[in-house]
Amino acid sequence: ERRQSCVGFCATLDVNFTKYFSATHMQNVGEEIMKTVGRLVERALRVYLAENKQLPSLIIFYRDGVGDSQIDSTKSEEINLILQSFTRVNPSYNPQFAHIIVTKRISDKFFEFEEGRDGTTYRNPSSGTMVCSDIVSGSFEYFICAQNVTQGTAKPTRYQVVHNTTKLSADTFYCLTFQQCFNYYNWTGAIRTPACVQYAHKPVSYTHLRAHETPEHLVCRLLLEKKK
Repeated sequence: ERRQSCVGFCATLDVNFTKYFSATHMQNVGEEIMKTVGRLVERALRVYLAENKQLPSLIIFYRDGVGDSQIDSTKSEEINLILQSFTRVNPSYNPQFAHIIVTKRISDKFFEFEEGRDGTTYRNPSSGTMVCSDIVSGSFEYFICAQNVTQGTAKPTRYQVVHNTTKLSADTFYCLTFQQCFNYYNWTGAIRTPACVQYAHKPVSYTHLRAHETPEHLVCRLLLEKKK
C-alpha cells in the first residue's frame, strides 16, 4: 500500500554485537505509535532464547522517530506493550528494562572554543562530547556528539530515558550509548546514533524499495541478485 509507512525493528542477539534480529511492519502514514512493538519484542526474545538457551536479564531499548509532542503517548502505550510481551514469553520473566527515546532532529548545537592571541577560536566538539547538565530537562536526559565532524557543523543527538528499572548508573548509560555508536559495520568510526538504530533503518529502506518497484525495477533487481 502506497499510503502506508514502514516500521523497522532490530535487536542484538550476542554479547559481541555481531548477530542481529530484524523485522519490519507496515502501518498507516502519520501513525507514529508502534502498536505492534510488543509483538516485535516478543519475536526478538524468542529468537534470542533459541540462540542462547536463556533470556536476557537486561534490555536497553532505543526508540527513534518520536516527536516531542508524542513522547507522552509513547510512554503510556508502547512501554506497556513491551512489558506485556515479557510475560507472554514467560509469565515469570521480568528483566531489567530501560526505554530511551533518540532524537536527531534538534536545533541544539555545541562548540568547543580556545582563547588565543588572535582571539577566540570555535570548532566542532570532539567525538564523545556529552552534555548532561545545565541545558537538559529535569528528567534523565543527555546529549552526545559521537561522530567526528570535519566539515560543516556537528549535530548532537538527544537521549531521553523515559523508563528505567535497571541498576545501571548514569555514567554507564552515557558510555554504553557512545560505544554503541561505533558498532555500525558500514562505517569505520562513530555514527550519530547507536548502531542498532541505524540497522533498523536498513530493512525499512529495502521494504520501501520492494513495495514501490515497477516491473522494470524488479527485472533489474533480479538480474543483479542473480549476478551476485
